[in-house]
Amino acid sequence: MLSGHYLTACSFFLVSCKGYSEVNQPYFTQLSIPLMVEVVGQDAAKIVNNLCTQDIAKLGDAESRESFVTNLRGWAVAHGAIAILGNSVWIFGQHSRPEAVAQHIDRYIIREDAEVREHSNDRALYLIGQPYSTILGESTPTELPLPGNVNRFELPTGEAILEIPIRMWGATSVAWIVEQAATCAVDDFLVQHSLQRLSNEECRALQIQNFWPLESCELLEKTIPQEIDRDGLAISFTKGCYLGQETIARLDARGQLQKKLALIELPASAKAGDVILHGDKEVGVLSSVAGTSTNIPQPLGLATLKRGSFNPGTELTCNGDRALVLAHELT
Repeated sequence: MLSGHYLTACSFFLVSCKGYSEVNQPYFTQLSIPLMVEVVGQDAAKIVNNLCTQDIAKLGDAESRESFVTNLRGWAVAHGAIAILGNSVWIFGQHSRPEAVAQHIDRYIIREDAEVREHSNDRALYLIGQPYSTILGESTPTELPLPGNVNRFELPTGEAILEIPIRMWGATSVAWIVEQAATCAVDDFLVQHSLQRLSNEECRALQIQNFWPLESCELLEKTIPQEIDRDGLAISFTKGCYLGQETIARLDARGQLQKKLALIELPASAKAGDVILHGDKEVGVLSSVAGTSTNIPQPLGLATLKRGSFNPGTELTCNGDRALVLAHELT
């Protein structure tokens, strides 16, 4: 059962999907299946820039951007945020096999001065609905630093925090990367400042509502980045060559996606794996669902839908009941 203020936030989202990410969110969680890959060395930014959809060569120190990591065929290997910190480049988000992402990057280091480090065993990744300055009462969500600015600080008890914006819960959410040994102190600090810890289920519900895809659910083996529908935030169509660019550029030039991820208002009976119909035709399968085991009056879900069925306002059916494609905050 979700708490009352969480249900209130969810109800607000159902009325106005685009406005949800502007709501101050006093929540936190330690992310399951964290992705924390660091590439270190003089050529670290060059290596990562050659393997991702975002033009990180244009980033300055302590700046970050959302991006996909791609393979030779233009398929998404991972999705998250990439941050520049001196001679280090951090790639972080969620992934069931972070070591595979690290190995993918390492495969393309030949003579360059770069080393890949995978940190899931020595770091913890927190997702927090508001930045440190807001937690301390020094800013409000409308007074935040420019998107992408990385913040480094210490808690009053001395624990070092690396804070990076990431839109998993919308425009105000951030990630904290901390030493594993610091997790108890971080938990205590956040609870003492009136932030509520969310379960994995509650965390995923907020991610779905803010149109954040999850590897192994929406980001499958042959997913092309544009099919996730986060082009404006995660893909540069003007940067130079990178791995898989030909596929992505060709799809952009044609301008006709055959399938695309959509946010869907669902009937109460909906669950992951259910088929979505448009008329009498099967057009997709629910990959993630929020609300089926809670008191949220109208569940939401994500599904990759066929062309002609993914536009906002399209009426669908699921389990014989009405479903509706919603306009998410990026549309």
